[in-house]
Amino acid sequence: GMSAFLPRVLSAEPPKHDEKACSDFNTWRKKNPDHAMAVAAVHALTKVIERSKAQTMMELQKDLKDAVESLKEEVKSSISLKASCELFSRYVTRTSLDITDFSKCRQRLITRGKFHSPPQCGRSQ
Repeated sequence: GMSAFLPRVLSAEPPKHDEKACSDFNTWRKKNPDHAMAVAAVHALTKVIERSKAQTMMELQKDLKDAVESLKEEVKSSISLKASCELFSRYVTRTSLDITDFSKCRQRLITRGKFHSPPQCGRSQ
């Protein structure tokens, strides 16, 4: 049978715990307690993209997925965290469809992530 050829081997890999994503997230929250958790999540996930050694979009999304799972472990059952991570992942996917050149896409994600702040805070960096 064809069952030996399992599609999407990547998804079978258990997520690796991303210690650094969690510490970035926590540090940011301590420094900016008045900001939404969403901002801390975007901050941490943008750092993941900066650190990632990925050469392809698929590898990068695996790194992000690991980080997202790690953050969800860190902040159990936070709806707002889940929603932010979901939005960020969708944004990454959309951007990768717009910009097919991987290094340009990665650069765009990092630049955008750095300036991301929810409307209610304006640009108070």
